[in-house]
Amino acid sequence: MLKSLDRNLNKLYKFSGYVAAFFLILVAVFILIGISSRIFGFYIRGLAEYSGYCMAAASFFALAYTFVEGGHIRITLFLEKLSGVKKKFIETWCLGMASFFSGYLAFYFVKMLIISYKFQERSEGADEILIWIPQTSVAIGSTIFFISVFHQFILTIKKDDRCIGYWHDVIYLKTSWRCDGHNNMGHIILLDTYRITTIRLDG
Repeated sequence: MLKSLDRNLNKLYKFSGYVAAFFLILVAVFILIGISSRIFGFYIRGLAEYSGYCMAAASFFALAYTFVEGGHIRITLFLEKLSGVKKKFIETWCLGMASFFSGYLAFYFVKMLIISYKFQERSEGADEILIWIPQTSVAIGSTIFFISVFHQFILTIKKDDRCIGYWHDVIYLKTSWRCDGHNNMGHIILLDTYRITTIRLDG
C-alpha cells in the first residue's frame, strides 16, 4: 500500500510539473499577444495581469516537482562532512522544519483563497477578475509542495542509514537507486543502460 501511495504521489508531482509548463506557455502566449497588439493597433484589457497570474501559477505548481527532482538550491556544506546517523538526524531535522513552514504557507494560502471567495474580491487591475480564481492555483501548488516536502521527510525517517551517504549523488546523476539492507550492498544504475555500477556501503 505504501509503495502504491509513493508511486501515486510521484505521479502527482510530475503532473504538477506539466501544469507549470502549461502556464509558462500561456505566459509566452500572452506576451506575444501583447506585442502583436502594439504592432497592429488593437487593445486587449488585462493582458499584463493575466501574464502575472500565469507566472504565479507556474511558479507554485513547479515547486513540488522541482523539489523532488533535486532542482532547488541546497546548501550541503555541512551535510557533506557528515555520514551515517548524524547525517540522517540533520536531514530529518531540516525536512521537519521545511515541512512545518511549507504547511504553514499552504494553510494561509488556502485561508486567503476562502476569504477572497467569501467576499467575492476583485482584482484592482484592468482585468477586474475575481481574485480567488488566480489564487486557486497558488493554493493548490503550495499544498502539493507541502505534501512533497512531508513525503520526503517520511522517506528520510524510514531510509536505511547505509543509504544516506549517496542521497545527493542519486539526485544529481539522475539515477535510480536501490539499497539492500541485508548484505550491505547498494546498486546505482546509471542512465547509460550498458553500464551498471555497484557500490559497497560501509555503515
